[in-house]
Amino acid sequence: MSLIFLLAPRTGILHKGSGENVFVSQQQPPVITTVMGNGRRRSMSCPSCSGAAEGNKLLAPVALACDADGNLYVGDMNFVRRVYPSLNTTAVLDLGKNKDLRHGNSPTHKYYMASDP
Repeated sequence: MSLIFLLAPRTGILHKGSGENVFVSQQQPPVITTVMGNGRRRSMSCPSCSGAAEGNKLLAPVALACDADGNLYVGDMNFVRRVYPSLNTTAVLDLGKNKDLRHGNSPTHKYYMASDP
């Protein structure tokens, strides 16, 4: 069994390493919708990191993960936020207030996210 998945955007099919196919979108062509963000940058302290996802600002999104319950986790520089299927968000992890932006809007340490069903 391979852990490599392949997404074919034109057909909307996710080919899993086990040989299983998942149909991602019944709508063809597939449509990408904004779930979080409004085109403006948030402050480093993120006083409004919880609330409606659509109007919530992002600073430097670097990682995404989802879980079996349909929650989306967004790694946004120094915060990890959970987006519920209801499109409300809550901050679940604060990675510290790194104010050293000499190297751009990148977190001090590169990180990845994954969930375990």
